[in-house]
Amino acid sequence: MVLVAIVFGVMAFGGTAAQAEPGAHWNVNGNSISSALKVEGQGETESSGAFLTTVGASKIEISCTSIKAVNVLLGELGSGSGKGHVEGCTTKLNGSLAKNCKPKSPGATSGLIETNTLDALIKLHTLEGGAKDDLVELLPTTGTAFVTVELGPLCAIGNKFDITGKAFVKDGTNEGLVDKIKHLVEEGPLTALLFGSNAATIDGSAFVFLVGAHEGMTVSGTAN
Repeated sequence: MVLVAIVFGVMAFGGTAAQAEPGAHWNVNGNSISSALKVEGQGETESSGAFLTTVGASKIEISCTSIKAVNVLLGELGSGSGKGHVEGCTTKLNGSLAKNCKPKSPGATSGLIETNTLDALIKLHTLEGGAKDDLVELLPTTGTAFVTVELGPLCAIGNKFDITGKAFVKDGTNEGLVDKIKHLVEEGPLTALLFGSNAATIDGSAFVFLVGAHEGMTVSGTAN
C-alpha cells in the first residue's frame, strides 16, 4: 500500500464550502443519501506505487503499507468529509531506503501519516469530444495543506513539507456511478500536487470499501 492513500484514502468520502454538481448525491446499498451518514472506509492495494517528487537532485518516493479512512461523513448533494490514514510509511531517496527520513504527520508515531480533514465534491470533467467524466475533487477543510509530512531533523532533503495544490480522484474502471462494494480509485485528471514547492505525482491505485456497520454494502456517487 502506498502514499496514494493520502489523497485516495477518503475516496469520495469527503464538505460544504464549495459546491458539487447540481443534483449530485451518494448512494449506500442502493439508497440515495438524503441526510448526513457516518461511515467507515478502508482500502487495499491494487497495484504497487508511491508518492513521487524531486527535491533538488534527489528523487523522492514515499510508500506505505496500510490504508483506511477515519471520521468519514457522507453528506447531502455529493459532499462529505473525512481523513486519510496510512501506516508503515517509508522514504526512498534516489531508489535507496532513507533511514534518516522516516515519514509521519505532526504528533504521530514514525511511519504514520494522517491527512488533515478533507472535503470532497462530485464534479464532472468534460473530455475531448464533449463526453463527461465523473471525478471527485478533494479540498482541505481549512487552510491549503492536504497533509504535512515530517521526515525528521536528520533527513538530507529537509524535515517538514506541506502537500498542497489540486487533487481529483476517479474510479479507475470508470464505474464511480455504479453501486459496487469495492471501487478502484486512482489519481484523476486536473490533479496538480506540490510537495513543498516541488511538483508531485501519485503512482498506483487502491480499492476502497465500507467497513463497520456498513460492511458489505455497495456505494456509489451520482453526478446529476
